[in-house]
Amino acid sequence: MHSMVVAEKNKDHNSVTKSILLIEDNHAVSTLLKYVLKAQGYKVSLSETIQDAQEILAAKLSEYDLILLDLNLPGGSGFDILNQLPEDNKVPIIIISALSQSQNIIRGLESGASDYITKPFDPKELIIRIERLL
Repeated sequence: MHSMVVAEKNKDHNSVTKSILLIEDNHAVSTLLKYVLKAQGYKVSLSETIQDAQEILAAKLSEYDLILLDLNLPGGSGFDILNQLPEDNKVPIIIISALSQSQNIIRGLESGASDYITKPFDPKELIIRIERLL
């Protein structure tokens, strides 16, 4: 895993706390992401299964400013989540996956993801990608 050193957040850029839904079943990855995101001032909610994520998104999609989505999840695939979101979904989604084959990246982007980053990843790169979408 890459170093957890992350550039200090620009205080003016993110004056209102942004809320991120992290859909990730790997404890090590979710712990790292929660640490990095909270250090940047983001509010982070965690979902570890397809069923839990589907319930949260059905009831509270509009409460989130961004979704970080793993593709390999217990009970299904992150592609299932993408396919069940409303067609007019405005919440940006970044897929974070170990699936680095181009067909998975293309499928993710065609299914509505705003960005796709492969594991392992540099936390600083992820923060930059998040800030560009918010």
